[in-house]
Amino acid sequence: NKIYYLSNCVNGREGNVENTSDLRHSAIMLAHMHKAAEGFTLQKAIHYMEEFNASLEDGSKEADVSKFVRMELGNLPELYIHRSQELKRYKKVAKKHNNHFDYEYISIADYYCEKAEKLCYDIEKSGYNELVTFYNFRGTLCHKEFAPHNVIFTEKNTTASGVVEFGSCSIDLPVLDLANLIKRRMRKCGWIP
Repeated sequence: NKIYYLSNCVNGREGNVENTSDLRHSAIMLAHMHKAAEGFTLQKAIHYMEEFNASLEDGSKEADVSKFVRMELGNLPELYIHRSQELKRYKKVAKKHNNHFDYEYISIADYYCEKAEKLCYDIEKSGYNELVTFYNFRGTLCHKEFAPHNVIFTEKNTTASGVVEFGSCSIDLPVLDLANLIKRRMRKCGWIP
């Protein structure tokens, strides 16, 4: 009952987010990965699962495709609404206690609760739903953990030759991978691009 990923092993080193060349080649590899994933939809995943089940001789069939392919496209508004509600709930909990942390949290809670509500509103009013509709029709994959350390660089060459660690991969907006790459670089470089 475990999922394993099998691929050809590429000898090389993992990328470094602080190395500008690695970062550039990681972004190029990300673009190639997203381009290659075009057309991958939940319907296609279900079709592949049905083909796989038909090929099994022992009769053990996997009925639930969600064990193998996560569909997270369109979940962002619900996730941020949930997190916004959690911030408010934590504020109520903090009011019931009297320790230093609770006082500190209460002193900043309103500011972050307002920011969270504004974010939920901004997502609702943005083109997010249109992007979801577009990619639901077009098909795509999102790595979800994309970073230079998940890109393999060959020893002889400075260009990227493969991507690893697809354990968190899902059908979701490709721009989330790009945002993660930018965030990781900025965090390592003191938030300076």
